[in-house]
Amino acid sequence: MKISYQVSAVVDCGPRDGVRASGSVAHLSRTLVNMAANNTKHKLVILGAGFGGLTAARAVEEASEEDAALLEAVLVSAPGPAVVGAFAPMVLKGKVKAEQVTRTVAPGGLNLSRVALVPDVVQSIDTENKVVRTKAGEISYDDLVVSLGVEYYDAVPGLNDAAFNLCDTADMVALRGALLRAESGTVVVAVGSLPYKCPPLPYEAAFAVDAVLREAGKRDAFRVVVTTPMAQAVPPFAPHVFQDMMAAKGIEFKTKAQPSAVDAVNKTVTFDDGESLEYTLLAATLPQRAPAVVREAMPIDDPRGFVVVDPKSLRTSVPHVYVIGDSATVKVNFAKAGLKVQPKAGKFAMVQAKTAVQAVLADARAAAAGESTSWDAPVVSVTEGGQCNVAAVDGAGLTITMDFYDNADKPKVGISEPDTQQLADKLQWLRDLDAEWFGVTEPSY
Repeated sequence: MKISYQVSAVVDCGPRDGVRASGSVAHLSRTLVNMAANNTKHKLVILGAGFGGLTAARAVEEASEEDAALLEAVLVSAPGPAVVGAFAPMVLKGKVKAEQVTRTVAPGGLNLSRVALVPDVVQSIDTENKVVRTKAGEISYDDLVVSLGVEYYDAVPGLNDAAFNLCDTADMVALRGALLRAESGTVVVAVGSLPYKCPPLPYEAAFAVDAVLREAGKRDAFRVVVTTPMAQAVPPFAPHVFQDMMAAKGIEFKTKAQPSAVDAVNKTVTFDDGESLEYTLLAATLPQRAPAVVREAMPIDDPRGFVVVDPKSLRTSVPHVYVIGDSATVKVNFAKAGLKVQPKAGKFAMVQAKTAVQAVLADARAAAAGESTSWDAPVVSVTEGGQCNVAAVDGAGLTITMDFYDNADKPKVGISEPDTQQLADKLQWLRDLDAEWFGVTEPSY
């Protein structure tokens, strides 16, 4: 079985190299391990430089002097290039170039001063002894925040090898090139399995495909089809929005369509119901689950391969371990809105990260005061929801909002009318993250 990892960066939804670390990386890791062994501060270890991991690191950076003095914080992330995954549809559409948004996870590459970066690969997590093992050595922790994203695996035979990965910026560059070279055919944008990160992504990608073909003057020569295992488009409380946009652009929409196999030779996708669909180009959200290093360390209460966490505290069943972001399943019970779990999306991970760090700081204050705390009685909880900023059609953007915490009986959910300002706002938000995370104050996009 082929498995690819995304354990470092956010930042790119693509496969990550999980085995190599340079000599300088090993030296830095050993140095930090030695520092930790001689330090009496409360030790917070953050795994992964994704939306969750980088937000957690920034929360430490922005803590008060008094709180920061209580912590020794370490961010562990595989070294290498990183691209914020939200740029992928923009790269496909040609609005930004991949090289304009590629950053580096390395010493000096992140905007951190209080948090030490260990550019290394997480090999295992020993929750009993509270130790993270990397290629270079061991790092102990008092509290652990796990934000390692997902791994892609072969749940659908043939899909991973045949499809362009919608989350991978390099694949989006390749797909754009293939679209421009092709003269006619069928472009299929498929949801490989549920759940997947960034629920609007397949629709954003289909809109981008449509725009590329129209700009090239050959849209009429192509059939564009979106498929999903769901009974309708997202969000479940307003499926008509994307469905109407697709209909207006002549994009076909096939629901209750779970791929069961892909034949790359004959270029055919077969679905659970026995129907098949021929394609010229295939792009998909690949099947996803928590990385093996997480699944081997934690109870996997979600049979789809994710760690179930408390919806308000983000705590797991293992003391002093928080799991946030795409590795986690955050259950909610709002059937009237069609929601059973929180979406796997960057802004939700960011809220989760801030909450986890506040909880760690509360534990650190208690420890400094000689007080004991109970893992089963968290003193900090999530108090806000999140949103998805979507690149829609015709240069417009829209915002999907979900707040599960303002009213426990009826969450606030909504979707805005699309306009060009919201797409500009999304790009500005990404520029702000570029400055906050990587110190890039004048990006070229």
